[in-house]
Amino acid sequence: MIFDAKHEMIRKLVRQFAETELTTEILDKVEETGEFPEEIVDKMAKCGFLGLKIPREYGGAGADTLAYIIMIEEIARVSAVASLYANTPNSLGGGPLMQAGTPEQLEKYLRPSVENKVKIVFGLTEPGAGSDASGMVTTAVKDGDYYILNGRKCFISGAPLADYCIVYAKTDMSRGNKGISAFIVDMKAPGVSCGKHEAKMGLVGYATSDVVLEDVRVHKSDMLGKENMGFINAMKTLDGGRLGVSAQSIGLAQGCLDEAIKYSKERVQFGKPICKNQAIAFMLADMATKLTAAKELVYMAAQMKDKNDPNASMYCSMAKYFASETCNEIAAKAVQIHGGYGYIREYKVERIYRDARITNIYEGTTQLQVVAAIGGVIQRDNDQRIHELAGLEFTGKLARLRDMVMELYEDQLKAVKYVAEKKDPAYHDLMARSLVEMETYVFVGLLLLRDAAKCEDRAAIAERYVLDSVPEFRKRFMRVTSGDVTLIDNNRDIIDY
Repeated sequence: MIFDAKHEMIRKLVRQFAETELTTEILDKVEETGEFPEEIVDKMAKCGFLGLKIPREYGGAGADTLAYIIMIEEIARVSAVASLYANTPNSLGGGPLMQAGTPEQLEKYLRPSVENKVKIVFGLTEPGAGSDASGMVTTAVKDGDYYILNGRKCFISGAPLADYCIVYAKTDMSRGNKGISAFIVDMKAPGVSCGKHEAKMGLVGYATSDVVLEDVRVHKSDMLGKENMGFINAMKTLDGGRLGVSAQSIGLAQGCLDEAIKYSKERVQFGKPICKNQAIAFMLADMATKLTAAKELVYMAAQMKDKNDPNASMYCSMAKYFASETCNEIAAKAVQIHGGYGYIREYKVERIYRDARITNIYEGTTQLQVVAAIGGVIQRDNDQRIHELAGLEFTGKLARLRDMVMELYEDQLKAVKYVAEKKDPAYHDLMARSLVEMETYVFVGLLLLRDAAKCEDRAAIAERYVLDSVPEFRKRFMRVTSGDVTLIDNNRDIIDY
């Protein structure tokens, strides 16, 4: 994507902040102590980062989603943990309030979060209800002007540091996800406690724990939105949250690529820098291509969300799956390029590798993003956008590449039709990821070609991505249209043995 002056300025300012304030010494100390400096969070608040997406009337900057994505990306490029402190007020902490908060609630809770005077966290997940929120057992029973909450939330990022938690609980156990309501819970209220701090693989410095609710009284004025409308609030919030994780993913990936390039130029083997070794050079080129592709999809999803596009949720899910999977792949390759040194904490890629691993797990696993996106793929919700991109003016090599992508698109239609006509739920589920990946190859390829048509410098990346995509697409197409149910039967045999 080619950005306007406003977005380029935001990128420059955030990058300067991240590189100046988030020094190696500070980040190393965070790893040692498990504590992130509150003074840096205060500085991010003063710079307007904590309220970048929040409306101006409540102390924020009222910026668009693309600006928010750029901010998280640039901070995550240096520190994933710092990006969480910047992200939460704009996303999972402030998001539910922006979706359904009354003016009084917004003034009381949202405005102080912009200034880092209070911290708000998101309490949805439970031990028995992760991806399936409808399975939650936390209850909220009405008692006059109050609701009595009982239950346990798990994996709540930031809970030990929080002042308030947006808790989702069932007010009507008989209605599944249609019986869920949202509440603003004071973390210091009687009956509220945190479990032990989880010892995590990564994101050291952003504490995670359970939130335990035992006969917690919450006044009706702290219900967020209408009764039994909490699930809708949570899902809308998670759309934005997935974009936040997508931004974090491309930022982490960029940090890995930066470190890998730097190391490959400094590390000399057999009388020359290892970047002169074709095997390493190809790895770096592949990392750069995939990262550029992931960025294109994330930025497009942000634009679609700002436009209230009816397919925005599908784009958010595709972006989250693609960016997080790409992030983990690039992080692994960066460690590989460093060799043994990549396994040592003295080098940044070791920390980034650990931090990256969560991106395709939290805010909905990759598998859940496929489930969220496959409906739109089957129903062909993206066709209009694909045709708009394909109809742009391309000449020479770009026109030939566009034609190659559209050949893939025609086969994508055949693959979708094939799966739909089988009317086999098991086969549909088995092939869902392949279909979503095929859709991504087509869509991202066209996005890259669009930018290449505007800027000649981007043509090489677009060409490499399209040419690399063709065999990957064909492999998935053959699998989808094979009709082979052997894998289904084998899966059953393995699981049931």
